[in-house]
Amino acid sequence: EVWIGRRHRGLAHDMPRAGVVLHEQLATDHFPFLSLPKLAWLLLTALPALVRAARRADVVHGFCDYPLGFVAVLVARLAGRPVVVSGHGTYSLTPLDMPVHRWLIGWMFRRTDRFLMGSRFALATVQRRVQPRGAEVVWYGVTPADYEADAARGAQPAVPAPYVLCVGEVKQRKGHATSLPAFLQAWRAEPS
Repeated sequence: EVWIGRRHRGLAHDMPRAGVVLHEQLATDHFPFLSLPKLAWLLLTALPALVRAARRADVVHGFCDYPLGFVAVLVARLAGRPVVVSGHGTYSLTPLDMPVHRWLIGWMFRRTDRFLMGSRFALATVQRRVQPRGAEVVWYGVTPADYEADAARGAQPAVPAPYVLCVGEVKQRKGHATSLPAFLQAWRAEPS
């Protein structure tokens, strides 16, 4: 069974038909736009079915994005199941700056069985504000060895050298304002 927080474009059509039950009954708004009345309505309407589903599960997993992480921890605690929450960036802390929701997200961090982040930097940033239970870094499924064969081929004619490739949104919290000037300064000092 897959319980999702909102209707994602095409997700219902892309999911396998056999062996998967898709439930689109959680919050329709993304965090910080979920008001307390909407959260109360979500809990009133969805909580009984979520708890019943969690009682059949070995573990409940939720993403840290508020309110989904909060709901996952609440459901797991009510169902008596272990809960793992995954954070994927420093925006996991955003709800802590929202006066109304601060205590709910703080409660979530304190009651996880495992709290997973994809980098030491992101986890350290979270831990400066809160101390999630069972916190650890779990890398995103790649290791340098995955690229050894490509690296052994050496420089490729279609790829300019030197270069830095950054894939992601350009946001202040991602450090581009620091890294780009540093790369340019290093390149001027050592063009190779």
